Amino acid sequence: MRQNGVFQVAITVALAGLLTASAVAAEGHWLSKGPYGGEVRALAIDPRDPNILYSGTFEGGVFKSTDAGAHWSTSSNGLTKTSVYSLAIDPQSPTTLYAGTSGQVFKSIDRGATWSSVYDNSDTWAFRALAIDPQNPAVIYAGAEVISKSTDRGATWEISSNGLAEIQVISALVHHPLDRTLYAGLFERGVFKSSDAGTSWNAVNTGLTERDIRSLVMDPDTSATLYAGTDGGGIFKTIDGGATWNAVNSGLPDPTVPSLVIDPRAPTTLYAGTADHGVYQSLDSGETWNPAANNGLVSGYVWDLAIDPLGPDTLYGSVQYSGVFRSQDAGAHWNPAIKGLTATRVDGVVIDPQTPNKLYAATYRNGVFRSTDYGETWSAANEGVGAGAGMTLAIHPSNPATLYLGTSTFSSRSLDSGSSWQDFSGFGATAFAIDSQTADLMMIATRTYLLRSFDGGATVETLHDGPKTTFNCLALDPETPTTVYAGSAGAGVFRSTDFGTSWTLINNGLGNLVVSVLVIDPLTPAIIYAGTQDGVSKSIDGGDNWTSVNNGLGEETVFDLEIHPLNPQTLYVAAGDGVFESFDGGANWHAIDEGLPVEYVRDLAIDPRSPTTVFVGTQAGGVYRRALPLFTDSFESGNTWAWSSSTP
Repeated sequence: MRQNGVFQVAITVALAGLLTASAVAAEGHWLSKGPYGGEVRALAIDPRDPNILYSGTFEGGVFKSTDAGAHWSTSSNGLTKTSVYSLAIDPQSPTTLYAGTSGQVFKSIDRGATWSSVYDNSDTWAFRALAIDPQNPAVIYAGAEVISKSTDRGATWEISSNGLAEIQVISALVHHPLDRTLYAGLFERGVFKSSDAGTSWNAVNTGLTERDIRSLVMDPDTSATLYAGTDGGGIFKTIDGGATWNAVNSGLPDPTVPSLVIDPRAPTTLYAGTADHGVYQSLDSGETWNPAANNGLVSGYVWDLAIDPLGPDTLYGSVQYSGVFRSQDAGAHWNPAIKGLTATRVDGVVIDPQTPNKLYAATYRNGVFRSTDYGETWSAANEGVGAGAGMTLAIHPSNPATLYLGTSTFSSRSLDSGSSWQDFSGFGATAFAIDSQTADLMMIATRTYLLRSFDGGATVETLHDGPKTTFNCLALDPETPTTVYAGSAGAGVFRSTDFGTSWTLINNGLGNLVVSVLVIDPLTPAIIYAGTQDGVSKSIDGGDNWTSVNNGLGEETVFDLEIHPLNPQTLYVAAGDGVFESFDGGANWHAIDEGLPVEYVRDLAIDPRSPTTVFVGTQAGGVYRRALPLFTDSFESGNTWAWSSSTP
């Protein structure tokens, strides 16, 4: 979300800023800038070269490491589905691997360099489980709401779910190393077994008192022994091929176990990834469990675990929203292994207007990050920030050490550049708007009320008489900041001329659209742009009337919109299909997202020192930076332009 502020500088100062950033301007393409991490749903290790790892991320595609997790790079060329729920490597030819995504299975024959879809089943939600026959890798199984089977390396598929009555979701598939036996773990239906290569299935749930299966592993030495991690019942064990199960939870404090892995050289040693208590270790085939120290491992849902097949003291764990962690001492100590892993959702990016090398990124569920070197490195700035942080972020235009953070459940303020945070409004916040001239007037939008402050947020007043709707965005008139515009989630735009005391609905030509962003032209405040779920609408009379301006943009969902600080006719949009630019006040748009490997762009920030440089926050790719194309017909000798210090 955006707030608008204006101050005047000579064009010569602006040009000087352009020259100082010439190195960045010369980039001309999108550069990934972190912060590192993200939601990694699947891990896979090359069985012949354990330095090669793959991570399947939620909405960020596949990443690959060739140095045991020290560095990662995106490996998603051809992968049109970006949420990856499962990975499987051909045990006989590790150059071939498969990725289970939302509704499709993809295959790579060049270690992830390129991908192609080999199975498209639109009736399924997500392929959460993959298994390859270790004796005949041409046979592949893919589990979603059904189990599908290919006998020709993915060229053709058939449903192989006979006997899986009232099937829910396949969460795990395990193939016997020598014969045609398979096991499938299901959400809410327990464990099923096939003895004929998936032709028919039978429930094997005797003793399995919790049947919401989240993970399933087989003892490599004794294939009749399996372990099932559940959602709510801990871990169960069978030693007779599923005929009977017994709970093995002694010492395990967490009843939800989304991941399990067995030491291949010493199968009596197991590791369990839990929902809230890190990783636990058993040295006696699951009979007793102890915390694997977990030093350095952040708390959170451990989606997956992987073990180095040649050096089993080396473990990898993917922790919800935080990425991959590595332990080289059997889980006693962990370190982040995320450099280059840019799969973080960034909802807001702001730039310090006085020190543009300093940036902040508000991430989804992982708090706030700060960079002091123009995005090259990031560090967490989360002390005092609760869970769920990172929906909207704003910086004080005249005192940039003051930051405001809002989520659906709380709002926080930092007075020390993000080093510490304190709750300040008593509500969750969806948007902030700050008057840049007085720095005292401030409006806050919540899901229930609008709030206002006359002292920069030190005290707030709830406007109980305001419109009863959810607001997504706010904008203050840069010349008359007591005039406020509020964009709602389905009721259009409201205007107040008395700083929120009374409101008027101004929807002529706009209708009841979901309005995600409002931006006011700093030179001509009667010109207002509204980003909606149907593209961009424009008003030239202070919001009384609106016109759609979507030529070249289409009815894209717009998450953010920026006016260029040197030329208000130049606009940039962050949308559900990338980044778009207009040189004529929104009349025409064209995409400038070539080379940007993510589609959903959630936020934009233009460097006030170097207005040719833009930063974007993406759905699951972190922050990207690019030099903007220079407009060629906007500068006139002696002209003085408004410089907007707009921030999310």
